[in-house]
Amino acid sequence: MREKVILLCPQPYVINRGTPLAIMNIVRAIVSCGYSVDLVTTSIGTATTIEHCSVHRVKHPFSSLPPGFSLRKLVLMPLLFAKAYSLMRREKYSQIVSLEDGAFPGLILRKLFKKRHVYRMHCLPHESGAPGGVLSFLLRGYEKIVFRGADVLVPITTREVSYLKERYPVASFDMPVVPANRNEKPDMAAVAALRKKLGIENNDIIVLWMGNLAHYQGSEMLVSLIEAVSESKHEIFSRIKFLIAGSDGDIRKLFDPSLYANVITYSPEFSEMPSVVALGDIALSLRYLDNGFPSKVTVFLRAGKAILAVSTESHKCHLNSTNALIVSNDVDALVAGVEKLALDARKREALGSGAKEYYARVFSWEQYVGKWKKALTVEERT
Repeated sequence: MREKVILLCPQPYVINRGTPLAIMNIVRAIVSCGYSVDLVTTSIGTATTIEHCSVHRVKHPFSSLPPGFSLRKLVLMPLLFAKAYSLMRREKYSQIVSLEDGAFPGLILRKLFKKRHVYRMHCLPHESGAPGGVLSFLLRGYEKIVFRGADVLVPITTREVSYLKERYPVASFDMPVVPANRNEKPDMAAVAALRKKLGIENNDIIVLWMGNLAHYQGSEMLVSLIEAVSESKHEIFSRIKFLIAGSDGDIRKLFDPSLYANVITYSPEFSEMPSVVALGDIALSLRYLDNGFPSKVTVFLRAGKAILAVSTESHKCHLNSTNALIVSNDVDALVAGVEKLALDARKREALGSGAKEYYARVFSWEQYVGKWKKALTVEERT
């Protein structure tokens, strides 16, 4: 008989976006550790059937939930808590696992039912607000409450572990995010068909942007980069095409892609993601916040892409000169980076080889499951 875990995830389950996709792997890993899972989540998304997992959806009035902190999440929290409370009244759980914003409901349930609480975070909450701002101040207070109310803290990076160990007497260790799509090798016939569908020529050099277009991801810098490359007279830039794989609605809120001859937009299904990634010659990560690690970058590493990333402590947790080209966060540096990689196919190949080697060493599924086994069994207080 499997012990049961209740998993609180106030994110859509599942849509084609980083954290919502990560929920699938969290469930799969906990199940692989010998538990069954009751997942409490929103009413948004289409669930993937996973053995030993039951999905319990919270009804709410929203048709979408933006990434990061939002007022919608504040409205959702009491509803999520009520659903989880009802389940815990009826079912016997060995422990509570919460993801990101689910920490506060998890904290209250821990106190009410005297159950072990594992908090899986994708960033330090206070870093979601502008440094020194009111939101950052409030989030620091929130951190103190939820961190002290957990038995195990599981962030993404070692940098965050160092922050936690200095401040809180709670067991903590890093657990990198692994790609949700388990299909490591794309179907080359599907890649060829998508290339034809998108009008990509053999001579084109594809600069890939994948994921949401939130401000913190550097989306405004992406538009500036597109404009700079479009206006440049450098011969190699005539071969550059930007492939933006994301929501059409989000893209058009940001800019009008029809104004640029070198921009291709596409809203892929989850099953198409390996083909989309395969099309990229250069993969961009412009996220400028020093929190967490962008989940899409693990996909780029696994696929052996030549990664062009802005210089942040977050990126430097896993990116270095052997697996990425890291440049300063300004348009001129990014243009120079695109130029360098576009001109040097050998450099792109070398970075791609380094990326694959690093992924195999750090992000294997076996290591991920092992980290979850540790989270679910490690001694709570240090």
